Amino acid sequence: MDTEVLVVDRLSNGRDFLEQLVQDGFDVKVAFWVKTRDDGSWFLFIGSDAAGVGSSGEAYRKVYGSLARLEQALGLEPGIALSDIKLLHTSNPIAQAAIAARNRSTTWFSPSYFRGGELGGLAVEEAYIYPPIGDMTPDKVFMAVANLMNRKGRVAPSQVELADGTRLSAIPVGLNIQSSGEVRVTLLDVTTKGKREMNLGEIKSIR
Repeated sequence: MDTEVLVVDRLSNGRDFLEQLVQDGFDVKVAFWVKTRDDGSWFLFIGSDAAGVGSSGEAYRKVYGSLARLEQALGLEPGIALSDIKLLHTSNPIAQAAIAARNRSTTWFSPSYFRGGELGGLAVEEAYIYPPIGDMTPDKVFMAVANLMNRKGRVAPSQVELADGTRLSAIPVGLNIQSSGEVRVTLLDVTTKGKREMNLGEIKSIR
């Protein structure tokens, strides 16, 4: 399989799992895929306050439970295994370095790419650091929609979650500021081929 396709699949599978984790109430401060320089293997590192000394066993049990729930929801294997996952406490130098790299990134609405060097002493060949997982503020929704609308070439649908729990694949096609100051977003639903207009507060996340 093409390397680029493998990377896209890995990032997508990881995001699905991380969103399930957050939905299950698991604390995720930072998450990132790393291809280690030593053995060339990919691992999903998760920095969390739940992974403290003496609590890692319980943390991994919660991770396993989220994987099982995701598999049940999808009706198929989630494309990620427990052996792919490494939990770190948020204070770990690797987690701290990943947070710092993420905060420096200008592509907060999609994973930022890190190549070569080290993350907190970990020798890294490649890494993809996810933006913060969870609900987006209206300001971040506005910025994400603006960036998505400025994409060039063939535009892939975005995954949108609404405040009422509805999920859809859609392409942002409009961003309008009303005279009242309210900002309205127009989405083209790729399933129904219809347009949906809503305010920023109705959008929980858009990727």
